[in-house]
Amino acid sequence: MMICSYRPRAPLSPYLGHRPRNGLSWSSTHLRGHDRGRRWSSSSTRQATGVPNEWCSYARRRIRFQTVKIRGPLIALMVLVFLLPACSGKSSVLTAGYERFGGKTPSPNAERAKAQAAMTERAWEHEIQSRARRYPEKRFFNPPKDQLMGDLRALAQKHDFELVSAWLPMPRQVAPKIVVRTKDYLDLAQATPAILRRIDPRTATPQDSRGWKYEGFYFEAQDEHGIPFLIVFNFERGASPGGGQWARSEPLYPYRHG
Repeated sequence: MMICSYRPRAPLSPYLGHRPRNGLSWSSTHLRGHDRGRRWSSSSTRQATGVPNEWCSYARRRIRFQTVKIRGPLIALMVLVFLLPACSGKSSVLTAGYERFGGKTPSPNAERAKAQAAMTERAWEHEIQSRARRYPEKRFFNPPKDQLMGDLRALAQKHDFELVSAWLPMPRQVAPKIVVRTKDYLDLAQATPAILRRIDPRTATPQDSRGWKYEGFYFEAQDEHGIPFLIVFNFERGASPGGGQWARSEPLYPYRHG
């Protein structure tokens, strides 16, 4: 399970080309041209060749049928050639693995990703609740709820994600827990620092651990099937505040990490 700590600083078809001359489509076109050149329907040709009119009609129908029969699978194949790379490109970032000093390690499958995300969520909840009991005196200047929800709606439209849930637990004060869903995994991962600067604001101070508006924040992004692929969290109440991030693959980490 890859969880990396972070501390954000303030302000925090193949192109198929032309049809070859000896290709299937060319052969069909050539046959139709040959058909017209010999004028199968003319009486003089029938007399010269001894081919009955019924056979000539059947030959023309057969040639047209073969053309359709050949072109149908070819068109379907061309569609697949263009679509498959596009489909696999999106999902491949979920299984790109992690780059480590000892070599590359694989990404978790969907089941393991859900389990790791649930473990990360429980660890964050334990941290904010235990800190609320140990350090009750610290105060945070929470922004209004309407401001948070308005920002989320605007960001959802800008970055093309769906807001799944916005839970506002209060271990002592508000510690938002936001879950979103998208099909654009990498785009959202790259936009996450900017998104969090807006919904988890911080007043610039010399000390990185000060100036936060919430005592804790949890942000989770899911794919279109509801499987988490990115989590960022922090806990700011009490001594030694901190945070972390989790992702299903190396390219999906929103922050640099060691």
